[in-house]
Amino acid sequence: MIELLREPDTARMGLLCSILESRGIATAIRNPGDWNALGLSHLDRERNWPVLCVLREEDHATALAILAEVATVDEERSAEEVLCPACGESNPGNFEICWACGAGIPSESGDPDSPN
Repeated sequence: MIELLREPDTARMGLLCSILESRGIATAIRNPGDWNALGLSHLDRERNWPVLCVLREEDHATALAILAEVATVDEERSAEEVLCPACGESNPGNFEICWACGAGIPSESGDPDSPN
């Protein structure tokens, strides 16, 4: 196993793991538990954050490139602002549901149920 990324957000780690797996890269997450919930927050936090790993050494470079691509897209989309078609509230471009009213926000294709 080769480490790719350490991050405290377990939900984001799961998402990144799913993205890599969907592209054929076998992954694993070490330290998947919530250390704060276990009362272990006094330990070196960063050292104990969840760790996203690839299982095959030959996938390491490809996985890093995919993670960089995902980060770039996230940054670009979150920098945009979109208006909710239902209530007119401004939302970050990476939101699929309006934070104010809960209505779906259409993707670039116009379908609120399709991935952006």
